[in-house]
Amino acid sequence: MNFAIKIAMLFALIGVGIIPAGPALAADDILLKSQSNGLCLDGYKRGQDIRAARCRTPFKAQRWSINPESGQIKHARRDLCLAVSNSNRANGARVVLWPCNYATNQRWAINSDGHIKSALNGKCVDVSKHNTNAKLANVHMWDCHGKINQQWESVVVKRTFKSKRSKNFLMQKNN
Repeated sequence: MNFAIKIAMLFALIGVGIIPAGPALAADDILLKSQSNGLCLDGYKRGQDIRAARCRTPFKAQRWSINPESGQIKHARRDLCLAVSNSNRANGARVVLWPCNYATNQRWAINSDGHIKSALNGKCVDVSKHNTNAKLANVHMWDCHGKINQQWESVVVKRTFKSKRSKNFLMQKNN
């Protein structure tokens, strides 16, 4: 085959997705920020209760990514996911970090009104202290009621990553 035909075939294969055009960019992390007090979901150890704390953008304990296919809300730092502790279905159930395993207690829907709703019990992630001056608040599951202490905003945080081609090249993804 001549060179022009080979190039045309290569572009055709890239166009239909058989050959990827290049390495996929990492998805941006997000902060999940409470509408009631401006605090962000925060956690960093397996089994630890999730809490709402003062938002600090570079702080990895507050960075999350959402997998829309599985419904998981994954911690940016480790292979840990947001989970309802012990698959508890009651009001006041703890929200913890747990190794990602695709269980129902790790599946969530973030509604257009900002509610983070559990697939396990249909309850919403709730800030227990509705104090706008608080620097730290407990988070638990509660019947969804539409009030502001159950409304969360997704704030995009740009992720910086290294190129696979150069160990020294840093790139920041822009919107």
